[in-house]
Amino acid sequence: MVPSTSSLQAIEVERQKDGHRIEAAIEQGYRYLRSEMMNDLLFKSCLGRPRKPSCEHNQDLFSTLLIANLIGSHPVAETLRGLILDGISQIHDQGLFRFLRQYDATIPYDVNSTSLGLSFLIEFGQLPYELVDRVLDQIINNTSDRGVIRVYLSDDKLDEIVDPVVALNVLYLANMFERGEDVAATQKYVQDILISRRYNQGTYFYRSPDAFLFFFARLVNHFPYLKLQWGYELKRAVLERLGTRANAMELAMRLYMGRSLGLDIHNHVERLLQQQGADGSWPSEVLLENEKGNPLLAGSILTTAFALYALEQN
Repeated sequence: MVPSTSSLQAIEVERQKDGHRIEAAIEQGYRYLRSEMMNDLLFKSCLGRPRKPSCEHNQDLFSTLLIANLIGSHPVAETLRGLILDGISQIHDQGLFRFLRQYDATIPYDVNSTSLGLSFLIEFGQLPYELVDRVLDQIINNTSDRGVIRVYLSDDKLDEIVDPVVALNVLYLANMFERGEDVAATQKYVQDILISRRYNQGTYFYRSPDAFLFFFARLVNHFPYLKLQWGYELKRAVLERLGTRANAMELAMRLYMGRSLGLDIHNHVERLLQQQGADGSWPSEVLLENEKGNPLLAGSILTTAFALYALEQN
């Protein structure tokens, strides 16, 4: 049965209303992120519990590096991106980054922070390719006994910590430089995690299974040849997660994953919009845990960045 002209017009009106609501939510969300930026052009972030985290003395850099990679193309975001570029470009050490913004000799450089920082800076022309290529050499040669890239850039070979989400961020950077063949063992590692569904127990640092799938979707969405390799299995995994409970951050991750993989998840848009606060933020949720399984990094700015990234996807 062919819809009547009046029915089609009503559908179009509703679509326009949805578009205006999303546009307004995105603009308000970016204004909230701008309000949370400090004088050094880095973001506030919070350690500890999701609902009542401690934000007063946290000095992590990782939050800013992650948010930098989630900033979209909305006009309000352009100014914000420029400020973040100015802040981040001043604090790397020959292309290397630590989790904390202040120097601490007990905390080595880590490949998660470094991969996110370099991916952002190189995309916007802030670093010479030769420098990033040298850092990539360090990262690629920093492997466990199984050949999987380790989290920390440390000479201590006893430190064999690996994490599949961290590995996905390294693969993103490596593929930007067409060096996927140099990280074949790490690619097999994340593939095995995906196929076995071991991510359902969380990873070393990331509590939610959706975090693994989100960063996997981000990887394949930016490199189509990887989507041909992993897209089918990834779509199956995402469909399995859609029927489970989700907090605000997981909801944003699922919206992005669904849209990037061609799934019809319009209801997730409405659910996400309903959770935005009056100040433009989304609820504070935990992203990272420490080695004991205790909440490490949480905050409204993180959830808000994921929500904006998802809502801006076409």
